[in-house]
Amino acid sequence: MTDYRWLFWLTLGLTVVRFLWKQYLRYLSYTYLKKHHKEIPSILEGAFSPEDMEKIEAYTLSRMRYGTWSGLFDFVVMLWWVFGGGFLWLYQLVVNWNLSFVWTGVVLAWLSTLFFMVVNIPWDLYEDFVLEAKFGFNTMTWKTWITDLFKGIVLSVALELPLLWIVLSVIQGMPTLWWFVAWVVYTLFDILVIYIAPYVIDPLFNKYEPLEKEYGDPILAWAEKQGVSVKAVLKMDASRRTKHSNAYFTGIGRVKRIVVFDTLLTHFSLEEILAILSHELGHWKRHHILKQFLSSLFLSLVGLYLVYMMLQYRWFSQAFGVGQELIFSDRGFFAEVFFLGVFLAGLGIFFEPLAAYFSRRREREADSYAVKTMGEARSLQSALIKLYKENLSPFHVHPFVVKMTYSHPPLLERLQFLTEEEKKLAR
Repeated sequence: MTDYRWLFWLTLGLTVVRFLWKQYLRYLSYTYLKKHHKEIPSILEGAFSPEDMEKIEAYTLSRMRYGTWSGLFDFVVMLWWVFGGGFLWLYQLVVNWNLSFVWTGVVLAWLSTLFFMVVNIPWDLYEDFVLEAKFGFNTMTWKTWITDLFKGIVLSVALELPLLWIVLSVIQGMPTLWWFVAWVVYTLFDILVIYIAPYVIDPLFNKYEPLEKEYGDPILAWAEKQGVSVKAVLKMDASRRTKHSNAYFTGIGRVKRIVVFDTLLTHFSLEEILAILSHELGHWKRHHILKQFLSSLFLSLVGLYLVYMMLQYRWFSQAFGVGQELIFSDRGFFAEVFFLGVFLAGLGIFFEPLAAYFSRRREREADSYAVKTMGEARSLQSALIKLYKENLSPFHVHPFVVKMTYSHPPLLERLQFLTEEEKKLAR
């Protein structure tokens, strides 16, 4: 019999390389910020004080240190879970319960999810109640945190468990076509969630109410001028959890809702809010949301078919030491899916820079649309500067890290781009 042990070592190598790569990028960001954090570019003079720069450095470095230690913890847990026998122990335990194919998959998935949720609770608590609280961002109470956790679990059970049950039933009942039918089911599920989220899911976690007329009426008039059908302009009580600010569009089809964080209303003018919304609208007008959705559908279909083809050989089950009596049984499907998933996740490191590049390009297109909509760049520039200042976001970022991971262009690059786009209006 062919020895597939090399796949074990290849998967381990990819996992280690991915971890070391992330740590290396974090190290580059850390040293770059330490070197440049006191420098205030001329375009930002007057907007940031030396004290602001010190706070940004302290917050960013604290988050980097947190990311380093939490990442190391996750890495060690993953090594034990995948390569040290943790998953195989749980897998064998669940298989020995002699459940049906569908319920074996459901129980295995939920016990695995529960394990990782529990081991990460201390890190989540530290992030919210120590790190974020230290810099004045966290406004969440223990009651809110526990309630959110409970609601999240209930919501996952209510939505994901039925979906998983249906997909596994399809896999069992259509062994040669399950990849396509499962893709259809997931697609319909995604569309359903997008549609019901603003009305059913989001209100479970936040309170939404009509925005005051001094903001709401001008925003509605602006939306009508842009040819957007807006059902409501709402204020979200983000301040119950954080002092971070944002605004966004939600909804599907031609009927949309505009949501503004209540934290945004404190320090931002109406023109700045409209500029932020113009940027968000740019994503809709340039069909970024639709293109991303369609591309994800295509990639998921191709991916499911490739997974279907690879699952027939059970190479990874053999590589990771699954018992011979299980490898080619129906229950062996779950071990193969898990180990294949870990391998594919390791390959993801090679595609992240490409995804980041296209994301930054979409952001520039949205910025360009915002300038054309507003007729000037000043409002969005001012809003971005305030967002960076209020959120203690660093604008001294290593160029290589930006190319590899950043979904948005860094602040200085965006400000310059907005200025250039404004000049085009006068031509």
